[in-house]
Amino acid sequence: MDLDGDNSVSLDEFKSKYARLTDSVRYRNDTAPEQVHIQCTTNPTEMIIIWVTFASSNGHFVQYGTQPGVYTAQGSGYEYTYTVGVPAWAGFLHRVLVTGLVPGTRYYYRVGDGVNWSPEFNFVAVPEPGSGEGLSYMVYGDMGTWCHGSPLLCY
Repeated sequence: MDLDGDNSVSLDEFKSKYARLTDSVRYRNDTAPEQVHIQCTTNPTEMIIIWVTFASSNGHFVQYGTQPGVYTAQGSGYEYTYTVGVPAWAGFLHRVLVTGLVPGTRYYYRVGDGVNWSPEFNFVAVPEPGSGEGLSYMVYGDMGTWCHGSPLLCY
């Protein structure tokens, strides 16, 4: 119900009633990991894990292990950024090379800066070449950029 009983809310009414409630609300944690994805290497004991944040951070970690919620190893990596599209994308990518994996083993992992962590994800390490085990994968690409009102890559 609005303030003056006419079932419509003016901008001034909205500001007076609701703006105070949102003053302390943080809509987005800019260092929270998003868009987590994995990438195989040519070595079945490795996996590259990449994620995005919208602010730079001091830590770039992957905690992982073979049991859900039990992280027995940690890898660290680095941060980088780029700009593309109109307007330019402003975010940070974090890349960690995870090593020492046992081929064909399921790993549970989370990514973050040491304070802000992603939910837990999992993957199965690539099987040993020549083992006869199958490998299923999905390829997807989305730069998420728009150029002059069209979904095109801008070069």
